Amino acid sequence: MRILIVEDEKVSSQKMQFIMNNFGECCAVARGADAIETFSDACKNKVPYDIITLDINLDDMSGLSVLQSIKATEEQMKIPQTKRAKIIMVTSREDEVAMATSKSAQCDAYIVKPFTLSTMAACLEKIWADYTKMLSYYDVTNR
Repeated sequence: MRILIVEDEKVSSQKMQFIMNNFGECCAVARGADAIETFSDACKNKVPYDIITLDINLDDMSGLSVLQSIKATEEQMKIPQTKRAKIIMVTSREDEVAMATSKSAQCDAYIVKPFTLSTMAACLEKIWADYTKMLSYYDVTNR
């Protein structure tokens, strides 16, 4: 599994890399613009990211703007719904409005810092369950 970590705070980025290395190959960037470019390049080179952990508050742009750009890139490249990156929004505070906005922007999960290995494992497990349901839906509707 390929994982893109987008986090501008160095300690949080290192911690996320340490945890997510348990689940796959990680690449970390600190800026939203770098995340968009890295994601786009990976798609063009046919080595897309499976999971993206995305800080909601980045220095150069909002995580929501990055999320929207990634979704637009997937749409433009006609990446099938079943092959699109699963995006986990990460934030330092539990904010109902930010959670709702992230969900409406089509993030797959939302976690609040501090996070642990078990937090991330549970999050990935939920994403996997949702993904499995989606695959079943597409399998049934495409017959």
